[in-house]
Amino acid sequence: MMSSRAEAEDYNTIERLGNPGWGWSEVERASKKSERLIIPPADSPYIFSPESHGTDGPVTNSFPKYIPPQFKPYFSACTATGHVIQSKDPFAGKLEGAYIYPSTIDAKGCRVTSATAYYFPHQSRSNFVVRSNCEVDKLILKKSDTSSEVQVLGVEYSNCGTHCRVMVEREVIMSAGSIGTPAILERSGIGSERILKPLNIPLALNLEGVGSNFSDHIFVFASYRLKPGHKTLEDLTRDPEYAAEQKSIHEQSGGGLFSHPTSIFNFQALKSLVSEEEMREGLKLLETCPSYLPPKQFEAVVNRIKNGVALEFSLVNTFFVRD
Repeated sequence: MMSSRAEAEDYNTIERLGNPGWGWSEVERASKKSERLIIPPADSPYIFSPESHGTDGPVTNSFPKYIPPQFKPYFSACTATGHVIQSKDPFAGKLEGAYIYPSTIDAKGCRVTSATAYYFPHQSRSNFVVRSNCEVDKLILKKSDTSSEVQVLGVEYSNCGTHCRVMVEREVIMSAGSIGTPAILERSGIGSERILKPLNIPLALNLEGVGSNFSDHIFVFASYRLKPGHKTLEDLTRDPEYAAEQKSIHEQSGGGLFSHPTSIFNFQALKSLVSEEEMREGLKLLETCPSYLPPKQFEAVVNRIKNGVALEFSLVNTFFVRD
């Protein structure tokens, strides 16, 4: 539910690597077009710039109506430990600093999803069809006679055991996730020849990077036991009376603990938390490790480590492990 954008330079780097239209200017324009920010009251503590947000899109964004008391000292703790505090709206393209972020929650305190924002308002349209219980088998491709390019003509998919095919007039949007999307591409013949050939998949386009370079977040949990009187999401299951009270608050005002997602993110530049010597040693080690990234992509990653926000801190008002 947390709503944010990456840094402007992150998107510009993606565009420079050969992805026209994925730079900051286009991503910001599309993001603002989809957003409907609920402007907070003038006396609210939230820092935001109206020009960095959309106000009439289908996806409602709002700042939290409730912040747990134990979250509020976090900013003074950041200052005491040398962390940057965000003084401008990070939606403008600069993320460094601690900040209270909006979430995709409407005025009633209810979550906004792709279904509520895009599907339900338009489900009666004759040219809008959503099919569930389907799995994409592969793309229908046409190879160019004069270049290595391929054109997507349609999609083959299975629906409850029935093989189906749909042709397109404009474009196919690949959005099956970090594992599903490359799997579809490889089944379609787009990928590394050394992987596809042993599987007897006809090669349509030899792209070594497809299905490679997957990596997940490096994540460190730090759990703290709160002093008596502070409430977490666990109290909604442990204390029926408290849960009923919070449910009533949520139904009446859209606030209370039921309305609160993770609201504070703190993005920090690596160079602000390690010494110059530690930075040099780390980069030296990185450059000596074997990399499966293409050289330009590797250089871009190193540049963002040196000059971007490499660390993210977030506050979550619940335990990830039980007592």
